[in-house]
This record gives sequence, C-alpha cells and structure tokens, in this order.
Amino acid sequence: MPATSDVITAEQAYAECERITWEQARNFAYGIRLLPPAKRRALAAVYAFARRIDDIGDGDLPAAVKSEQLEEARRQVHALVAAKWAEGAAGAERTPAAGFPFPSRRSPS
Repeated sequence: MPATSDVITAEQAYAECERITWEQARNFAYGIRLLPPAKRRALAAVYAFARRIDDIGDGDLPAAVKSEQLEEARRQVHALVAAKWAEGAAGAERTPAAGFPFPSRRSPS
C-alpha cells in the first residue's frame, strides 16, 4: 500500500499517462488526440501500462526480478478486471475502461 504522500488523484494519474504517451509515442499521441477526451485518457493509460511492461522486458534487471515485476503487473490487471465485474458500473468508473466495452478473457493464474 502506498504511503499517504504517495497517493495521487485520478487526474494526476491520467496526466502522467498522457505525458508518457506524448514523450514515448508521439505519432500515437497525435492520433489519439483526435478522440474524445475520455477515450484519449483511457488509451493513454493503456499505452503507459504497456510501455511499463515493455520496459521491464527490455530492461537490464535479472530475469527473476523481471518475472516478479511482470507477475505483479499481471496481478494488477486481474484486480482491475475483478473490481470492474464485482462492483459493476460503480467500480468501472474508477478504471480507464469506464464506459468502454472490452472483452474479458481470463488467463490461467
């Protein structure tokens, strides 16, 4: 659990995701700027997460550390999906996928 000083608002999180997208994938960022703001933010969040996964895989960390970090990312995704399905629309409002249908296919744990 993050320390109180480490907690950020949803707006700050989305702003950081958009910053990452703009800095790391400028062509993609230009393309998604044409979308309505909610969709643009959602795609920036997905891109930032995917970028984090890619950085783990491409990084210089030992394989065991990479595996731990990737497994933690997998747990985060599963928790996000579980919260959406368990809480219905109220839980989904706190996710980047809020209001956007997406297929859910659970991978083996």
